[in-house]
Amino acid sequence: MKLQTKTHLNRGFTITELLVVISIMGIISTLVIVGFNRTQGRRNLQIAQNELVTNIRKVQGYVLSSRSLPNGDKAKVYLMRFESGSNSYTIGAVSENGNEFFSDLETATLPNRINFSRMRVVGDSTVASDCAYLIFTTPYGKMYVDYTAPCDAGIVDIVIDPAQLITRSDRQLDLVFEESQNQTERAVKIQTLSNTIREEAPYQTNSGDEGTKDGESR
Repeated sequence: MKLQTKTHLNRGFTITELLVVISIMGIISTLVIVGFNRTQGRRNLQIAQNELVTNIRKVQGYVLSSRSLPNGDKAKVYLMRFESGSNSYTIGAVSENGNEFFSDLETATLPNRINFSRMRVVGDSTVASDCAYLIFTTPYGKMYVDYTAPCDAGIVDIVIDPAQLITRSDRQLDLVFEESQNQTERAVKIQTLSNTIREEAPYQTNSGDEGTKDGESR
């Protein structure tokens, strides 16, 4: 009697099937990475806005508390310096007698892939500037805005002269952040006369936009 046996073949994937699966996995991975980068970019922009607002209020706190400078003197003014294209900004001070300028007491670095794409000073006229200063005077932390070219040019002479400072009191400074990979923008607007700070997304160039969606005043 002849016995018949059945053989079961274990059939694997063909090369074509493997290539299709790999392609699908690659597409899914790409979509996940793109979505993550966009979310991370928006998050970093928000962090940059929040940290800037916090640092502005911190410097005002330095003024109100009469914080001493490294040489032991009191400060006459504190300054925050911003440069277009930079991924950081500095906090400096001028001593009470006006003889010493500490240009970089502190440096704040923006989150990954975030920089200042542009800045505008709005006053009697509107000026696009590559370098701008937010100035805080003692004893109450009143804010002023100035722009110079190049940075630091004559800034000490301006901040120690009340006659020059008063002309810089009713201004608005618009600082625009950009996330380099997705080229999305958010902004912080500082109005010196009313001592208000407004966060915006997206950036609006008009100064009277209190009803702008996603804007927040502090």
